[in-house]
Amino acid sequence: MAPILMSTFVVSFEFCRVHMIRHSIENAVYEASRVGLVPQTTDAEIRQTANNMMAAVQVDGADVTVSQTAEQVSVQISVDFEDAAWDHACHLQRQHTLCQNLSGEGRDVERL
Repeated sequence: MAPILMSTFVVSFEFCRVHMIRHSIENAVYEASRVGLVPQTTDAEIRQTANNMMAAVQVDGADVTVSQTAEQVSVQISVDFEDAAWDHACHLQRQHTLCQNLSGEGRDVERL
């Protein structure tokens, strides 16, 4: 009985960690996109914002891709769950990618 209870306990923690990472990716993409709407913001500054947000939840090695046009910022973050999970024997989806686009007229009129 104890091994089953302990396994359930460990798996519960791992599921919580994975969902925390997924929500952290969503938040990092959103915040980095908002930073990108500020005029004359570089791709490096946007990437640094996203990496800082991910580092706050102890996720290193996130792959941040930034694409900017005059009126749109696109930020995509990919995280390998195998590296980010506490239990490295995790059998969940190994890769999670989230992309978000934010638009602002002229990138200085409307900031979302």
